Amino acid sequence: MTDIVSFVASARPILELLYFVAGILLTIGLGFTYLQLRMLKHDLNTKNVRSAREKALEACDRYFDRYVPLTNKYLEDRGNLPTYEGPIGDFSDASIPATFRDFAKERFKIYSWVAAINQLEFIAAHFCSEVADEQAAFPIIGRSYVRTVELHYDLLALSHSNKASPYYHSIIELYSIWKTRLQSAELNQKKSEISKDISNLPVSKSISTIGMKK
Repeated sequence: MTDIVSFVASARPILELLYFVAGILLTIGLGFTYLQLRMLKHDLNTKNVRSAREKALEACDRYFDRYVPLTNKYLEDRGNLPTYEGPIGDFSDASIPATFRDFAKERFKIYSWVAAINQLEFIAAHFCSEVADEQAAFPIIGRSYVRTVELHYDLLALSHSNKASPYYHSIIELYSIWKTRLQSAELNQKKSEISKDISNLPVSKSISTIGMKK
Protein backbone atom coordinates (compact mmCIF):
# COMPACT_ATOMS: atom_id res chain seq x y z
CA MET A 1 0.00 0.00 0.00
CA THR A 2 2.84 2.33 0.90
CA ASP A 3 4.48 1.58 -2.46
CA ILE A 4 1.30 2.53 -4.32
CA VAL A 5 0.95 5.80 -2.44
CA SER A 6 4.60 6.54 -3.04
CA PHE A 7 4.22 5.78 -6.76
CA VAL A 8 1.16 8.01 -7.11
CA ALA A 9 2.91 10.81 -5.28
CA SER A 10 5.97 10.56 -7.51
CA ALA A 11 3.89 10.24 -10.72
CA ARG A 12 1.52 13.07 -9.88
CA PRO A 13 3.64 15.88 -11.39
CA ILE A 14 4.00 13.87 -14.58
CA LEU A 15 0.25 13.18 -14.73
CA GLU A 16 -0.54 16.84 -14.13
CA LEU A 17 1.90 17.82 -16.88
CA LEU A 18 0.31 15.33 -19.29
CA TYR A 19 -3.15 16.63 -18.39
CA PHE A 20 -2.00 20.21 -19.01
CA VAL A 21 -0.37 19.26 -22.33
CA ALA A 22 -3.50 17.32 -23.38
CA GLY A 23 -5.62 20.40 -22.68
CA ILE A 24 -3.34 22.54 -24.84
CA LEU A 25 -3.36 19.98 -27.65
CA LEU A 26 -7.16 19.72 -27.46
CA THR A 27 -7.48 23.52 -27.69
CA ILE A 28 -5.12 23.60 -30.66
CA GLY A 29 -7.03 20.76 -32.30
CA LEU A 30 -10.35 22.53 -31.83
CA GLY A 31 -8.89 25.74 -33.22
CA PHE A 32 -7.49 23.91 -36.22
CA THR A 33 -10.84 22.20 -36.81
CA TYR A 34 -12.61 25.58 -36.59
CA LEU A 35 -10.23 27.08 -39.15
CA GLN A 36 -10.79 24.12 -41.46
CA LEU A 37 -14.56 24.53 -41.17
CA ARG A 38 -14.27 28.26 -41.93
CA MET A 39 -12.08 27.54 -44.94
CA LEU A 40 -14.52 24.88 -46.11
CA LYS A 41 -17.45 27.27 -45.71
CA HIS A 42 -15.59 30.01 -47.59
CA ASP A 43 -14.71 27.56 -50.35
CA LEU A 44 -18.33 26.42 -50.64
CA ASN A 45 -19.56 30.04 -50.73
CA THR A 46 -17.01 30.88 -53.42
CA LYS A 47 -18.09 27.89 -55.49
CA ASN A 48 -21.76 28.78 -55.03
CA VAL A 49 -21.17 32.39 -56.10
CA ARG A 50 -19.17 31.27 -59.13
CA SER A 51 -21.83 28.73 -60.06
CA ALA A 52 -24.62 31.32 -59.70
CA ARG A 53 -22.74 33.75 -61.94
CA GLU A 54 -22.07 31.04 -64.50
CA LYS A 55 -25.79 30.24 -64.53
CA ALA A 56 -26.52 33.93 -65.00
CA LEU A 57 -24.24 34.07 -68.04
CA GLU A 58 -25.89 30.92 -69.40
CA ALA A 59 -29.30 32.55 -68.99
CA CYS A 60 -28.07 35.68 -70.79
CA ASP A 61 -26.70 33.54 -73.60
CA ARG A 62 -30.06 31.77 -73.82
CA TYR A 63 -31.79 35.14 -73.99
CA PHE A 64 -29.80 36.23 -77.03
CA ASP A 65 -29.40 32.81 -78.66
CA ARG A 66 -32.95 31.46 -78.24
CA TYR A 67 -35.41 34.05 -77.04
CA VAL A 68 -34.46 36.86 -79.45
CA PRO A 69 -34.78 34.70 -82.63
CA LEU A 70 -38.13 33.36 -81.40
CA THR A 71 -39.53 36.80 -80.68
CA ASN A 72 -38.27 38.02 -84.06
CA LYS A 73 -40.19 35.16 -85.64
CA TYR A 74 -43.32 36.28 -83.80
CA LEU A 75 -42.80 39.87 -84.98
CA GLU A 76 -42.63 38.61 -88.57
CA ASP A 77 -45.80 36.57 -88.11
CA ARG A 78 -47.57 39.53 -86.54
CA GLY A 79 -47.21 41.56 -89.69
CA ASN A 80 -48.80 45.00 -89.54
CA LEU A 81 -50.42 44.60 -86.15
CA PRO A 82 -49.09 47.37 -83.90
CA THR A 83 -46.90 46.77 -80.86
CA TYR A 84 -48.46 47.28 -77.47
CA GLU A 85 -47.62 50.79 -76.22
CA GLY A 86 -50.23 51.09 -73.48
CA PRO A 87 -49.80 51.52 -69.73
CA ILE A 88 -48.24 48.84 -67.53
CA GLY A 89 -50.52 47.70 -64.73
CA ASP A 90 -50.84 44.66 -62.49
CA PHE A 91 -50.70 42.14 -65.36
CA SER A 92 -54.38 41.30 -65.04
CA ASP A 93 -56.77 40.94 -67.96
CA ALA A 94 -58.72 43.95 -66.72
CA SER A 95 -55.60 46.15 -66.74
CA ILE A 96 -55.51 46.23 -70.56
CA PRO A 97 -57.24 49.48 -71.63
CA ALA A 98 -60.28 49.10 -73.89
CA THR A 99 -58.50 50.96 -76.70
CA PHE A 100 -55.80 48.27 -76.81
CA ARG A 101 -57.97 45.22 -76.17
CA ASP A 102 -58.99 44.43 -79.76
CA PHE A 103 -55.39 44.50 -80.99
CA ALA A 104 -54.37 42.41 -77.97
CA LYS A 105 -56.83 39.69 -78.90
CA GLU A 106 -55.61 39.71 -82.49
CA ARG A 107 -51.98 39.40 -81.41
CA PHE A 108 -52.94 36.66 -78.96
CA LYS A 109 -54.16 34.49 -81.87
CA ILE A 110 -50.69 34.46 -83.45
CA TYR A 111 -49.36 31.50 -81.50
CA SER A 112 -45.69 31.94 -82.32
CA TRP A 113 -45.52 34.34 -79.36
CA VAL A 114 -46.01 31.36 -77.01
CA ALA A 115 -42.64 29.78 -77.87
CA ALA A 116 -40.87 33.09 -77.29
CA ILE A 117 -42.58 33.89 -73.99
CA ASN A 118 -42.12 30.32 -72.73
CA GLN A 119 -38.42 30.72 -73.38
CA LEU A 120 -38.44 34.04 -71.51
CA GLU A 121 -40.23 32.38 -68.57
CA PHE A 122 -37.54 29.69 -68.45
CA ILE A 123 -34.83 32.36 -68.39
CA ALA A 124 -36.61 34.35 -65.66
CA ALA A 125 -37.07 31.18 -63.60
CA HIS A 126 -33.27 30.84 -63.41
CA PHE A 127 -33.18 34.04 -61.35
CA CYS A 128 -36.44 33.77 -59.42
CA SER A 129 -35.52 30.28 -58.21
CA GLU A 130 -32.16 31.71 -56.99
CA VAL A 131 -30.18 29.31 -59.17
CA ALA A 132 -28.60 32.20 -61.12
CA ASP A 133 -27.32 35.56 -59.89
CA GLU A 134 -29.78 38.15 -61.20
CA GLN A 135 -27.47 41.02 -60.23
CA ALA A 136 -24.79 39.64 -62.54
CA ALA A 137 -27.25 39.39 -65.43
CA PHE A 138 -28.93 42.76 -64.93
CA PRO A 139 -26.20 44.91 -66.58
CA ILE A 140 -26.24 42.57 -69.60
CA ILE A 141 -29.94 42.08 -70.35
CA GLY A 142 -31.79 44.10 -67.70
CA ARG A 143 -32.91 47.04 -69.80
CA SER A 144 -33.70 44.88 -72.84
CA TYR A 145 -35.65 42.43 -70.68
CA VAL A 146 -37.78 45.17 -69.10
CA ARG A 147 -38.56 46.67 -72.48
CA THR A 148 -39.51 43.36 -74.08
CA VAL A 149 -41.87 42.55 -71.19
CA GLU A 150 -43.57 45.93 -71.64
CA LEU A 151 -43.94 45.37 -75.38
CA HIS A 152 -45.62 42.02 -74.67
CA TYR A 153 -47.65 43.29 -71.73
CA ASP A 154 -51.04 42.58 -73.30
CA LEU A 155 -50.15 38.97 -74.10
CA LEU A 156 -48.80 38.42 -70.60
CA ALA A 157 -51.85 40.05 -69.01
CA LEU A 158 -54.24 37.87 -71.01
CA SER A 159 -52.27 34.78 -69.94
CA HIS A 160 -51.91 35.82 -66.30
CA SER A 161 -55.61 36.18 -65.58
CA ASN A 162 -55.97 32.86 -63.75
CA LYS A 163 -55.42 33.83 -60.11
CA ALA A 164 -55.20 30.25 -58.82
CA SER A 165 -52.36 29.26 -61.15
CA PRO A 166 -51.25 32.22 -63.27
CA TYR A 167 -48.91 31.72 -66.19
CA TYR A 168 -45.55 33.48 -66.48
CA HIS A 169 -45.17 34.27 -62.78
CA SER A 170 -41.36 34.32 -63.02
CA ILE A 171 -41.39 36.81 -65.91
CA ILE A 172 -43.52 39.22 -63.92
CA GLU A 173 -41.58 38.78 -60.68
CA LEU A 174 -38.23 39.49 -62.36
CA TYR A 175 -39.72 42.40 -64.30
CA SER A 176 -40.87 44.00 -61.05
CA ILE A 177 -37.37 43.73 -59.56
CA TRP A 178 -35.50 45.00 -62.61
CA LYS A 179 -38.00 47.74 -63.47
CA THR A 180 -37.70 49.16 -59.96
CA ARG A 181 -33.90 49.01 -60.19
CA LEU A 182 -33.90 50.84 -63.51
CA GLN A 183 -36.23 53.53 -62.18
CA SER A 184 -34.03 53.97 -59.12
CA ALA A 185 -30.90 54.32 -61.27
CA GLU A 186 -32.59 56.84 -63.55
CA LEU A 187 -33.86 58.92 -60.62
CA ASN A 188 -30.43 58.89 -59.00
CA GLN A 189 -28.92 60.05 -62.29
CA LYS A 190 -31.43 62.91 -62.48
CA LYS A 191 -30.73 63.77 -58.86
CA SER A 192 -27.01 63.91 -59.60
CA GLU A 193 -27.58 66.15 -62.63
CA ILE A 194 -29.85 68.50 -60.65
CA SER A 195 -27.31 68.71 -57.82
CA LYS A 196 -24.61 69.55 -60.37
CA ASP A 197 -26.79 72.25 -61.95
CA ILE A 198 -27.51 73.75 -58.53
CA SER A 199 -23.81 73.82 -57.61
CA ASN A 200 -23.05 75.64 -60.90
CA LEU A 201 -25.55 78.42 -60.19
CA PRO A 202 -24.04 81.77 -59.21
CA VAL A 203 -24.32 82.71 -55.56
CA SER A 204 -27.59 84.60 -55.11
CA LYS A 205 -27.42 88.08 -53.67
CA SER A 206 -29.92 89.59 -51.26
CA ILE A 207 -31.12 93.17 -51.00
CA SER A 208 -31.07 94.56 -47.50
CA THR A 209 -33.55 97.11 -46.25
CA ILE A 210 -32.31 100.59 -45.31
CA GLY A 211 -32.45 99.84 -41.61
CA MET A 212 -30.39 96.70 -42.00
CA LYS A 213 -27.52 98.28 -43.94
CA LYS A 214 -24.28 98.72 -42.01
